[in-house]
Amino acid sequence: MFSSAQIAKIVSRWWNLREIIGDGTPEFLLFVEGSDDEAIWKAWLTREGLGRRVRVKTGGGMGALAAAKAVKGFYRLGLSHPFPFLLVLDRVENANQRQSIEASLDSDEYHYCTEDDVTAYVLSDVEALAQALALDKKTIERELAVHAAEPSKAKWRSLVEKAGTRSSADLKASVAKRMPKAPTELEQAVIRPIKKQLGLDGVERFSIGGDI
Repeated sequence: MFSSAQIAKIVSRWWNLREIIGDGTPEFLLFVEGSDDEAIWKAWLTREGLGRRVRVKTGGGMGALAAAKAVKGFYRLGLSHPFPFLLVLDRVENANQRQSIEASLDSDEYHYCTEDDVTAYVLSDVEALAQALALDKKTIERELAVHAAEPSKAKWRSLVEKAGTRSSADLKASVAKRMPKAPTELEQAVIRPIKKQLGLDGVERFSIGGDI
């Protein structure tokens, strides 16, 4: 039996949880850091046929971690997990941050990206960049080489300026849609575990726009 205080705590967390996940109960929840991450991940998940089954939620930097902790906290109150989730974070080098994350979540509930920002992953496919930005591949390769020592967002800005357009989450998603699949790291650490959780091991990738 729960005490009155425990019940109040559960109800309070439940409403916080409803604010986090929105309407309905998703089959799987993917927490990411910002609007660029959300747009890119939606593109990759749709390509994999998971667009309707996985809800992507942003938290604004470490706010994504707070949201994941809230979901985990709900579970630790003794109630069953409302849905499985995974937190994807940009590269985390701070030892204290890592310790906090690892103390709060199980190892299969988070992934530290090897790159500084999700932008780095869309920069890895020159063909997709050429199609989305209407630039020739040699120009893209040259720009990336010139800015090789700079953070991924700076490299992206240089390409966008060269293309004479404006940066946006939608533009990055346009590149992601043209990639044949998510980069290997993210395919193995994020997409495969999601498919396994949803009972889709071995299901072949659907064409873009397709959904399971």
